[in-house]
Amino acid sequence: THLIGLVYAAYNAHALCETTERQPRLWIRAGRQNTPVDDQARDSLKRQKRLTDYEIARCGPVTVEDIDAAVMGEFRRSSTSGVSSDSPDVTVLRAVGAIDGTSGDEYFTNAGYLFFTRNPQRRLPSRSIRLLRLPVKLRDAAPGVTPDFDKEFVGSPSQQIRQIRAFLLESGFFKTFQVRRPAGGFDQVPEYPPIALDEAIVNAVAHRDYAVTEPITCIAYRDGFVVRNPGRLRQRNQTIPDSFSLDTVRLESNRNNPLLLEWLSRMRDDNGSPYVRLLSEGTESLRWLLRACPPQSTKSLPHRLRCCFPMTWNGVRVSIQARARSNVLRSLRICMP
Repeated sequence: THLIGLVYAAYNAHALCETTERQPRLWIRAGRQNTPVDDQARDSLKRQKRLTDYEIARCGPVTVEDIDAAVMGEFRRSSTSGVSSDSPDVTVLRAVGAIDGTSGDEYFTNAGYLFFTRNPQRRLPSRSIRLLRLPVKLRDAAPGVTPDFDKEFVGSPSQQIRQIRAFLLESGFFKTFQVRRPAGGFDQVPEYPPIALDEAIVNAVAHRDYAVTEPITCIAYRDGFVVRNPGRLRQRNQTIPDSFSLDTVRLESNRNNPLLLEWLSRMRDDNGSPYVRLLSEGTESLRWLLRACPPQSTKSLPHRLRCCFPMTWNGVRVSIQARARSNVLRSLRICMP
């Protein structure tokens, strides 16, 4: 005879429920199962519940030489920090929470060092965007495949977004197709909707888990483009199953990095628009852009989020030229396995 004891532990937003052993164990609900949690996931849960706050933790001493003048100038022009416009940079950064500590022992917080210094990757390596191209299809992806293109975008989050936007716009990394109009003439149709790609990348930069020492990885396959975001998909008022569709599950905004989001919302890009709007519009914009798609397959894993845009027409270039723009958009998918 085997006895099974069931212990109910109510959800607590400010604590973890662990065993009382010397090395405590912890489980997390995943659909109908409880899965054991490793040290990395435990640390991530502590950050999510604000038991520890990665953004305001001490990163390094304040030196004026480390402050990025370009980012600082852009932030001053587009932000109201509550201090005089002629105040020193250190005073402004203290006012917005990028610098903390007492006189003589001031330090950059993790968020402040990442956002306002010349070379944040010096102390916070791998907090960058990596763009790869693999000469295989999505289904043939394997760890041993050698990329035929590999580029890293570094600097502050706003600089990373600017750099990868400029590169994708000017480099010809993605193809452009000529599509015949029914009334005559041709339209230039990009391989992927640029706005959808931009939303996926900006969302990854804004919401990734910066405590995880991995870059945001963008991978172009022969039949798809994947944005892989370090971090776990969290929702306050719903349990996310292992696999779901964005047609049936509406995701709510969850601010993993409130300081970084606030600073990105204050700054303006090259078009004069804020990098993020704090209106929970990211996945809604993607849903709207890909509204003509068939049902999307979505999947969430404990430490990584992935947004994937497969091309169902890859290898049939002639048929693309015969399709209308709406049909090209209709053959895209979005998924987060």
